[in-house]
Amino acid sequence: MSGYYIHIPYCAQACSYCDFHFSTVHKTLPDMVEALLSEIQLRQGFEQTKTLYFGGGTPSLLKDDAIARLVEAVDRKSPLSPDVEITLEVNPEDVSPARLKAWSDIGVNRVSMGIQSFMDRDLILMNRIHDAAQALRSLEEMADSEIQSVNADLIFAIPGQSTEDLVANIEMMTRFPIEHISAYALTVEPRTQLYYDIQKGKIKPQSDEQYNAHFRLVMEELANRGYEQYEISNYSKPGKRSMHNSSYWSGVPYLGIGPGAHSYNGKVRRWNVSNNSRYIKGMFHNDPIYEEEVLSSRDRLNEYLMTALRRVEGVSFKSLKEWATEEELLAIQKEVDKYVALGKLISDSDRFMLTTEGKLIADAVASDLFQLD
Repeated sequence: MSGYYIHIPYCAQACSYCDFHFSTVHKTLPDMVEALLSEIQLRQGFEQTKTLYFGGGTPSLLKDDAIARLVEAVDRKSPLSPDVEITLEVNPEDVSPARLKAWSDIGVNRVSMGIQSFMDRDLILMNRIHDAAQALRSLEEMADSEIQSVNADLIFAIPGQSTEDLVANIEMMTRFPIEHISAYALTVEPRTQLYYDIQKGKIKPQSDEQYNAHFRLVMEELANRGYEQYEISNYSKPGKRSMHNSSYWSGVPYLGIGPGAHSYNGKVRRWNVSNNSRYIKGMFHNDPIYEEEVLSSRDRLNEYLMTALRRVEGVSFKSLKEWATEEELLAIQKEVDKYVALGKLISDSDRFMLTTEGKLIADAVASDLFQLD
């Protein structure tokens, strides 16, 4: 399975940490679209495209005809498979019946919406443009549209968020026909108002204990509502996993198009320059600016450990043997045995995987499993 990831690095609002203000975004978007089209043409494509994902900043800022042109360009380069999954990330304020119809006509068959919370207090804290009423309205419009495959983003461990608030958010979200939910703990980005307020002591961040309680609650509540946690942050109804997400966490090759976008072909990782102006200038001169690294066997081993550990299927010993030496396998087994004894991993002769408690410290477990020089 091979896919394209088209990165649109813009925010839908003016803020201290964005490269461009909202007015500048619209002036620059036409050049960005032409640059994206140029990169699609220049890159070595796939025999067939199974997934096409418009993500990053705010791809729904693109005019519908621009989205259509990008879909057509990918189809010309790497023909879309009959069952292609085309995902568009959107914000609630971008959704309307007319736009949903236009996206569907273009071929978009999956929408990922940044709901985050149904509490206005949380949305203001996270500097979101939409309010709770708009979030609800957008989900109602989605339910009435031809695009029936919906992912909604849910944020937990928000400062001041109680367990009752979190349960209420989950209850509200799961009233709608949403087949996929991505749930993330709030990340406080540097140079945001929330960051400064926390630094000044005006707002108290959630403690590790509160984070763990919220994470456990999300896992339990979504499981009770029929969602499978197939990856640490991704939950789906049976048979409704995201093809694109599943491919990414399975190490399947993908092409990243756009400033800052990463690509991976199984052996080489490549990333474009993240500066928008430099990206556009390079593409207009047919001289893309990027860096790349050839992954060693150890790099690929560590990457597999990192991604597979996050998935419900866990880490296969058979796959480990493709890249690990006997010495590395012994070192990994030692760490596995340690975490099994601590109740953070379960293991059999074929594979090992995180327990519920292990998911709370997944990064620490992965770090200990990594093989370093």
